[in-house]
Amino acid sequence: MNVCRRINGANGMSKDNEKKKSDILDDLFQGDDQENDPKLEELLELVANLGEAFAGSQNNAGLKQKSGKRKKTKKRSSSYLSPENFQTLNQAKSECRKLLLKDKKANVSKSRITEIALEIILKDFEMNKEKSLLAQKLQENIENKN
Repeated sequence: MNVCRRINGANGMSKDNEKKKSDILDDLFQGDDQENDPKLEELLELVANLGEAFAGSQNNAGLKQKSGKRKKTKKRSSSYLSPENFQTLNQAKSECRKLLLKDKKANVSKSRITEIALEIILKDFEMNKEKSLLAQKLQENIENKN
């Protein structure tokens, strides 16, 4: 059975596939008349090269993270924000991007801004406890809700 089938239907299925569902992988592994097919050999070589490249990337995975990927040391967290804070966070992200050089703008994210802001607020709380900005704002917020 030939690996390359003529596409006849609008749905991308050949007439052979519509009548009888066959497994192309089974056809490939049976090795009928395809052993001398140069296109098949090219495909198999490509698959083998991709497999080797994938295995190599897995071995080097710990050396360097690709940009845009989260580090495994971070934990996911969700928070509810007021509409005002949500909008202000978006504006801060936009304004911070304007301050940076072109090649660094992609590194500005709401997650990164939130992480830095939390570090600042929590450090202040650790040093100043009840006099910290966090303690004061939390007290105000609780009193205004009651």
